[in-house]
Amino acid sequence: MSGKKVVISTIALRWGALLVVMVLAPLFSLGQNLLNNGGFENFSALPSAYAQSCFSQGWTSASGACALTPGCGHPDYFHLTGAATVRPPNLVYGTCMPHSGNAMMGFSPWYPTTPNFREYLRFTLATPLIVGQPYTVTFWTSNGTNPYVGWGSNNLGLAFSTVPLTQTCGAPITTVIPQVEINTIVYSSTWQAHSFTFTPTQPYTNLCIGNFHMDAATTAVQMSSGWQGAYYFIDDVSVEAVFPLPVEMSAFEVTCAGDGSTELTWSTASESENDHFEIQRTVGEAEPTIIATVPGAWNSTSRHDYRFMDTEPVVGERYYRILQVDGNGARTTSEMRAISCEQKAEVLRVWPVPSNGDVQVGFASVPDGAILQVFDARGALVRSFPVAAGARSLVLDGLSTGMYTMHLKGSIGTALHGRCVIW
Repeated sequence: MSGKKVVISTIALRWGALLVVMVLAPLFSLGQNLLNNGGFENFSALPSAYAQSCFSQGWTSASGACALTPGCGHPDYFHLTGAATVRPPNLVYGTCMPHSGNAMMGFSPWYPTTPNFREYLRFTLATPLIVGQPYTVTFWTSNGTNPYVGWGSNNLGLAFSTVPLTQTCGAPITTVIPQVEINTIVYSSTWQAHSFTFTPTQPYTNLCIGNFHMDAATTAVQMSSGWQGAYYFIDDVSVEAVFPLPVEMSAFEVTCAGDGSTELTWSTASESENDHFEIQRTVGEAEPTIIATVPGAWNSTSRHDYRFMDTEPVVGERYYRILQVDGNGARTTSEMRAISCEQKAEVLRVWPVPSNGDVQVGFASVPDGAILQVFDARGALVRSFPVAAGARSLVLDGLSTGMYTMHLKGSIGTALHGRCVIW
């Protein structure tokens, strides 16, 4: 999907004189995760000991170590079918299960007994980041439960670069400023989600996770009885492009008509490759069905108003939603809106029905400022003209073959409704 501007800002439901407006936050779609093994599920070999981060496909340590190397940074790979020492949940560094799936990683960003000791995880992205394109970065961390490592620290960061970052054994990497960083203390025995949005200024191809500061600029707090530093389990890392949705919809209204039919109106402030809208209706507990298709404006930066009449009377509550369909087939769905309409006893009298020519329209009464509107089966307005107060009937001629719905509207709203069929 290409990056397109789309915000659905307001959805309104009107029933009679009641108007309820719900303001929504901007909606966005996310692209593919550029870490194709962000959950550490894929592996070249199951872990048999600590420090084997390179066994998870695509992941490496910044030090290059993939075995226990004293004094050097070597994150740990855990898998539910790995060896006993690296098989969750009972691990030396904490009791913890993966956030999802079968695998997770663990690393230490701060150690009290070894000054300025760091461990870093690296990954090469599936494609370079696009300069100026916003991305959402998400990852989950947990400290687990275990008295061995009871510290929390700040400066958990993710640094993007055009070349893989490297460290010398266990020394801190301080040559970069991470684009994503948590400056507060992070500590939890359960899984916590961390999500950020950033816009790259270079076509970065690599990601590195860890603490990119010296001890003097790092804060660590002992949160439990564990003495052996700060240790974090990490899972479900993702980097996804943020794309605005393709239509800026400013209003969506559902209104009862007097004869039991329903009027749907919606407006767009702008459109980008908007092919059409699909109108879906649900009655009772049935699955939604498409009852109509309304063409979109394709590309537009000005306001467009749309209207559809559901002329099939339905007893009881019904539900509607609008599916916006892009030129490439991508779809955006509005919220489902509920409404219950009852047919009024007083309607327009139309005869003969059906007719092979002119039809007569009779009125029980004509409200002040009345206007007769004639809509075709798709809800498009085909005629509109004023009706004098006190009039009792008029003749409609020149209508082509089809089904029509008529609304007599006064200055205070719709008053009377009727239908006719020309064949």
